[in-house]
Amino acid sequence: MSEFIQFDTASAKVGGENVLQAMQSDKKLIFNESYTVMGGTLKAPAIYTCYDFVVIGNVEADDIDVQGNLLVTGNIKAKTLSCLKAITCGGKIEAEKILGNEIVAENISCNTLSCGGNVIIRSVIDVQDSITVDKSVMTGEGILGSGSFSAKNAVAAEFFEFDGEVRGKVLELATDAAFGEPHQSTGDDAIVVFSAQLAAAGIFDECYPAIELIELQKLVDAHTLACLNMVEYKAFFNFTYV
Repeated sequence: MSEFIQFDTASAKVGGENVLQAMQSDKKLIFNESYTVMGGTLKAPAIYTCYDFVVIGNVEADDIDVQGNLLVTGNIKAKTLSCLKAITCGGKIEAEKILGNEIVAENISCNTLSCGGNVIIRSVIDVQDSITVDKSVMTGEGILGSGSFSAKNAVAAEFFEFDGEVRGKVLELATDAAFGEPHQSTGDDAIVVFSAQLAAAGIFDECYPAIELIELQKLVDAHTLACLNMVEYKAFFNFTYV
């Protein structure tokens, strides 16, 4: 008996999309096409997807490997979460190891995190061993952890409490405390450069000191969000300027 269940083109589609009711399986799940899973919690020993994957609800598996964009409106729980493109989570990501190209979530708790782009978290990110981010880390509350922290820039609205090696420019907005040096500095003032970069990307207004970070909108229409360019963060956030 096979230890896998494979999903190809669904017998029933909604709006041209393959749709599946959430299930709990003792077999590994393989999705050979883009799929939207609807229901309470999708749970299996492992989930492998070849293209974009949307879960309207929660997802739990030891191993989650997505070869496209991953959008989950609820929580993600895994030992290893790997995504070739963007991870967007409306709730909490809890995993031992997270790998992604862009990450947006309510909060994160993990041992190790590696991201090729930006990490944007509404509340708190807690990393126990190491975090390596090629671009920027931004949190609406704070950054906790130990081990090693590496990012070009990091912004925490309230606190940065990391016990270990820190590489990159870090700013606590609540205290105006700043330390460290940005990676690949152009020689200009790092704060001004960072602010201009965020403004140019359409993420923040250029009046950098007035920013109140990150209010995550409810992911009401998962189908619509799944079709957006995942680096267009203004589609996911409301910002308050004073």
